[in-house]
Amino acid sequence: EILPRGMDVLDKSMTTSKLGSLIKMYGEEVNIIKASRNNEYILLSNEGLVLKDSDIWAYAGGFLDADGSIYITDRGEPRASFIATGSRGKVHCEQLHKVLDCGVLQVNQKVHKDGQRSQHRLSFYSKDDLRKLLTGLAPHLRMKDTQAKAVLAYIDEGDSVRKDQLKKLVQFLNWDGTQKGEHSLREWGVDRDTVIGWKEGIE
Repeated sequence: EILPRGMDVLDKSMTTSKLGSLIKMYGEEVNIIKASRNNEYILLSNEGLVLKDSDIWAYAGGFLDADGSIYITDRGEPRASFIATGSRGKVHCEQLHKVLDCGVLQVNQKVHKDGQRSQHRLSFYSKDDLRKLLTGLAPHLRMKDTQAKAVLAYIDEGDSVRKDQLKKLVQFLNWDGTQKGEHSLREWGVDRDTVIGWKEGIE
């Protein structure tokens, strides 16, 4: 459906870069939208996103790496969430919730009182939901893979000292390179190498 639209600007050869340009120009007209990862696209149908079973976790992993978070609160509550804005972001969150069949979906939240753009969130609070999500995502995460493994270990850890280490590891990895990260090291009385060392046994 896309190719005829671009025939007047193409020569006889078709390359991946030319096809990519056509998708950028005409994709939305035929229900192809940009995915979370660079250079990836998703097809929409009347039933929602068209994803093969093997693609679900890879798609979700790219989404979480780009627009999500894995964390443990100061009170020791493990969490994960996907956040997106606008109508396209709403579709991503709704379809991911449908396909994964877990998590809590919140849509059309106003970011600012006077703002026009809405925010959408798919959050995971329960241990069962977190296990399902993070176990499926772990092989596909690139930036948050250690946080995912640490939270999975944290959920089933019985030793309070080790749980505290895992919590601080997750918090530090999310703050590493920021003033909050440096402040946390001083507050905990440890150095960066010590905290990073706490991931031993979960990798």
